[in-house]
Amino acid sequence: RVHTLTLPGHGTNVRNPYLISMSSYAQSVCQKVGSLGSRCIVLGHSMGGFVISAAAELRPEIFDSLIYLTAYVPELRKSSLMNMQE
Repeated sequence: RVHTLTLPGHGTNVRNPYLISMSSYAQSVCQKVGSLGSRCIVLGHSMGGFVISAAAELRPEIFDSLIYLTAYVPELRKSSLMNMQE
């Protein structure tokens, strides 16, 4: 089965821009994946590479694999949007 997630502040998932962070993105992914009831393979595209990496660091037990599709892959322990500029 395939499930999709609209990150906070995107599409109809409106949120105050000052409340959006890598942490809020990662927590949203963890909440969605955790609600599915089994370990999941998660795909991140573009900036989503940082997001799925941060989520997997928070709750590694709910992820089976991470797939990076033309995505940013952060360096170990550097899951900051600022690293995208390097």
